Amino acid sequence: MCKVKNIAINAWVLRNKNIDGIGNFTIQTTIQLALLNPGQHYYVLVDWNYKENYFLGYSNIHTKRIFPPWRHPLLYITILDTILPLFLIINKIDTLIGMDGMLSLLTKKKQIAVIHDLNFYHYPKFLPLRNRFFYNTFYPLYAKKANKIATVSNFSKRDIISTYKIDENKINVVYCAAKNIYHPIVEKEKQIIRNKYTNGNPYFLCIGTIHPRKNIENTIKAFKLFLNKKTYNFKLVLVGDFLWNNSSIFNLIDELGVKNDIIILGRIKDEELNNILASANALVFMSFFEGFGIPILEAFATHTPVICSNTTSLNEISGNAALKVDPYNVKEISNKMLELVDSESRREKLITLGTVELNQYSWERTAESINQII
Repeated sequence: MCKVKNIAINAWVLRNKNIDGIGNFTIQTTIQLALLNPGQHYYVLVDWNYKENYFLGYSNIHTKRIFPPWRHPLLYITILDTILPLFLIINKIDTLIGMDGMLSLLTKKKQIAVIHDLNFYHYPKFLPLRNRFFYNTFYPLYAKKANKIATVSNFSKRDIISTYKIDENKINVVYCAAKNIYHPIVEKEKQIIRNKYTNGNPYFLCIGTIHPRKNIENTIKAFKLFLNKKTYNFKLVLVGDFLWNNSSIFNLIDELGVKNDIIILGRIKDEELNNILASANALVFMSFFEGFGIPILEAFATHTPVICSNTTSLNEISGNAALKVDPYNVKEISNKMLELVDSESRREKLITLGTVELNQYSWERTAESINQII
């Protein structure tokens, strides 16, 4: 049990939008912390436009709409270093947790920065200029200001130490987990899903925002090579929001002549995504850079084999339960697709290993790790 009583959680990422990885991390860990410490009070700080209620029924979680809408980096700075310090004093907050790494540079209260990764440092060209400036100017300051830093993989820990010159003893790895909703389904249900989305055909699945960092273009190129070598009528299904100019993706699809072989579904709710993932021949996750990689755990939970990048945190999170490839090597990606289609024993072995890897991760363990930091 923690000795402190009042904890504030900077949760502006829950601002009435589709919840991404950091948003889900915020929701899951806040709930588990509240269950772990019923005598503590957790103040979830959101902006005035926040309308959701992810914490209904938890008497020690209090949603506080103290901020004007956060829609610009200048507002971030103003709120964090004017309104936020006053709130912490008035409400006798013991510790502030910045779930997306953002802290107050002016408060004297204890603070924990949850820095998931430094993709904005390594891939600045994938961000608008104003966001790029904000992240690369202020996150080094937040990292130094924090009393403790939590991050989601050993890869990210090493990256923060190297990039920001932070003492390794200041950083704790807390990991993530898959939602409990993800589970395998029987063959009859799988066929229903294939009939619904791919006209009954087997398919590979990509999950994640359609963004250059996710390396969708090389995945499509590899899939084209796969089709050239196989007579099977496989499809490639893309699930996720477009967060970038999508013209290059559609131009590539047209150029390669695979318009009838690629299904773009956009964002899908968890319940249906579970079924789509569980019915896939494999998850193909070729991201260039990830701090963690939750879709890998979701695939393990649904008994779906994984082909993933051998870069950043993905080696660590997938363990020995995935086929790993150089995300820049289109031919190698294609060969791994062929390997899974040609070898049922290889698929079954990966599914078994994935179940073992999955047992290492849970939101309860994540919350316990954060609790220890507090």
